[in-house]
Amino acid sequence: MKIISKSFTLIELIIAVLIIFLIVGLFILIIKPGDYFQNTRDSKRIDDLKKLETILDVLSLEDLNLEEGLSNNTIYISLPDSSPTCSSWISQLMILPQNWQYRCSS
Repeated sequence: MKIISKSFTLIELIIAVLIIFLIVGLFILIIKPGDYFQNTRDSKRIDDLKKLETILDVLSLEDLNLEEGLSNNTIYISLPDSSPTCSSWISQLMILPQNWQYRCSS
């Protein structure tokens, strides 16, 4: 009498696991999770800027003297630069209105 084994061999299991890993790896390459996280962070930044704009609009409607704390018209940014006016970054930064300047960290 011949006994037929109905179980999987080790090679069959290894091949099945490799196929599953291959499918998961291709799926991860297709959905590009790095781009997804980058878009999420960008959306958060845009949302924060909109909230800040709303707050500034409300403050300007209340007729407060907002210029009081900004008497020196300087924007401080944390870009490393030996020049206090951020001369090496000036081409990459937003153009400021007259009488405004950037200050970088040294």
